Amino acid sequence: MKSQTKNASKRNGTISLVKFLAAILVMIYHGGRILIGKNHNFSSQTGYVLVDLFFIISGYYFYKSILKIKDKDVDIYKENILATVKRLKSFLPYTITIGIATIILKYMNNLLLRREAMMSIFNIFLFDMSGLSGYTINGPTWYLSAMLIIFFVEFPIIYINKKNYSKYIAPIITIFGLGYIYKSFGSLNIFLTGWNGFFYNGLIRALVDINLGIIIYEISESLRQKINEFGKTKKIILELIHISLYLFIGYFVLFYKDEGEIDYFAYVVIVVALLISFSETILSNLFDKKIVNYLERISLPIFINQFFFLDLLNIINESEAYSFSLMLLIYSVATIMFSIIEYHIINFIQLLLKKNKLCFGEKYEKKKIKYWIT
Repeated sequence: MKSQTKNASKRNGTISLVKFLAAILVMIYHGGRILIGKNHNFSSQTGYVLVDLFFIISGYYFYKSILKIKDKDVDIYKENILATVKRLKSFLPYTITIGIATIILKYMNNLLLRREAMMSIFNIFLFDMSGLSGYTINGPTWYLSAMLIIFFVEFPIIYINKKNYSKYIAPIITIFGLGYIYKSFGSLNIFLTGWNGFFYNGLIRALVDINLGIIIYEISESLRQKINEFGKTKKIILELIHISLYLFIGYFVLFYKDEGEIDYFAYVVIVVALLISFSETILSNLFDKKIVNYLERISLPIFINQFFFLDLLNIINESEAYSFSLMLLIYSVATIMFSIIEYHIINFIQLLLKKNKLCFGEKYEKKKIKYWIT
């Protein structure tokens, strides 16, 4: 019984660590592009490719969750609604908190009109990638909005076509979707940019990446068994390649200056790195620790909160009296520390509400049973 519990709680430690480090790199990327300050001699230009990494990982776990549904009589449309609500419950406490804080900050500093504040509701509640863009108070949340929309659309389609989806439909979407993006845009840096008459082109990017995550799931399931049969030398070589791929991604994000077609090379590296991460077992077991799992959990608030501190520090340093390096350091530390505190407060409130709900439910059930007996 203990072994079953342990296996149920087992996580891919490599992916957990990668998600945290990617969130930090995205934070630095935005800081390098947006923060002001004297002696500004650093600028990360290509951090947007890490959003593709997040989408691909999300697609992998999304597909895996659908495959776990074994009940043939399940109401898949009801399950879809419940899954969407569950995701919203995870995201909205953070987007609402930092959305309100940003509105107050910008409004008090005459950087926001009342109309813009009211129209930011669509961004805060993650509707903006549907086309109801209103006013973007928090740019990075487009990723969450796009993911929710694609998941909601794809959920019943994948469930109904379980046998063929990953082998036929997902590859078609990935190949032609990537072809469309490559021919239509100079880079992968598309999000709330470009309305094609039906939807934002960023949704196509999300759709392609999520389906690529589904393909990676199927390949990794087969590849894992083969890797387990490798000898010690082959496994060491694979891990060296594995680590080298992530080091390249870090270098590309931090130091490569030119946005453009080279994104697709980095994209291939990301795909191969994730394929190995989901297939191998040495590093995934090594990093399956409480601290790494904790870092993964705070990566979400870090991703959501960063723009507030960019706005705050740019207001403080409007005259560029302070150095960029100092601003980047304060921005990074403040974002991480605030996110940790916020995570624990929100987690505490959610646990409290859950506990009260369970207590209420128990009382209700007791009353119901007593009434039935009498």
